[in-house]
Amino acid sequence: MGLFGRRRRPWWAFLLIGGFCLWMGWSGIRESRSSASWSPAEGRVVSSKVSAQTIHRRGADGIEFKAEVIYEYVADGVRHTSSRVRWGGENFLSREDAEAFLQGYPMGKTVTVHYNPRKPDQAILENGSEDTGVLYLVTGFGVVLVVLGLLKRGAEKF
Repeated sequence: MGLFGRRRRPWWAFLLIGGFCLWMGWSGIRESRSSASWSPAEGRVVSSKVSAQTIHRRGADGIEFKAEVIYEYVADGVRHTSSRVRWGGENFLSREDAEAFLQGYPMGKTVTVHYNPRKPDQAILENGSEDTGVLYLVTGFGVVLVVLGLLKRGAEKF
C-alpha cells in the first residue's frame, strides 16, 4: 500500500522527524539567546582557513566548504581555544562564499569573544544569532502539520 497505507503506518516516523526538528530548533534558539548575555573577552584569531569536505545527499556526492576559524581568549585567568564563530556553523556551498566569510576573521585579528561564564571553555564570536534554530522550528512545524493533516483527512487513501 501507499506511504500511509493500512499495512504500514510510517506516519509515526515523520512525526518523530518533525519532533526532532522542533527540539533542535528550540534548543538552538535557547542556546543562541543565552549567549547574548555571555561574558565578553578579548581574543585573537590564530588560524583562518577553508577546508573542503565531501558530503553525501540523496545518492549524490558533493563538496561543502567549511570556514575554519580558531581563536584564543583568556577567561578567569585561563587561556582557552575555540572554533565556534556562530550558531549553525560555518559551512558553505562554494569556496568563494567561505573565503568571503573568512575576510572578517584574518589570522592575527583581535576579536571580541563571548564565553559562557559557567563553562568558560564554551565560546562564540557572533552571539545571539538564531537563524538555524528558526529554520529547524519551521521545518519541524511543517512536517508535523502535514502529517497531522494527512491523518485527519484519512491518509489510508494515500
